[in-house]
Amino acid sequence: MKVMVTWIAGFIGFHLGKRRLDRGDKVIGLENTDDIVEGVTQVIDRVPKSCREWRDNRPDPGSSFAPYKPHNIDTNKPVKLLKMTGVLEERVGHRVKKNLLHLQPSDVLVTYANVDDLMHDVGFKPDTPIEFGLERFVKWYRSYYGLEQVS
Repeated sequence: MKVMVTWIAGFIGFHLGKRRLDRGDKVIGLENTDDIVEGVTQVIDRVPKSCREWRDNRPDPGSSFAPYKPHNIDTNKPVKLLKMTGVLEERVGHRVKKNLLHLQPSDVLVTYANVDDLMHDVGFKPDTPIEFGLERFVKWYRSYYGLEQVS
């Protein structure tokens, strides 16, 4: 199979491209500057069928008349921003200065990915804990940019 991977030099793009190459696929990498690699790999391998119920005048953002379908790939569990920041601080080994403000008009109170379609369509449910995902990201980032651990 021939696949195109965007952001190939980034953490996810690199690992996705490598995974596909290891499987014998041809990879075209484009560069524009968390299990996600596994999810994208499985989605690529299962091309969806066109939705016969699709109507231009009543579009469904989760389906299409064309053989493609968007999927959320996440652990399906909300993570508070301060939790993520705290885990990142631990993995980096450095505290950041926070300027906490009152709720802003564009702030979202709760957000997380609904992976029901992903589980139904490809049988995959991401389960990488944020602690593990951020630890791997920090290791990759340090290695890629040649950075030492901050103490």
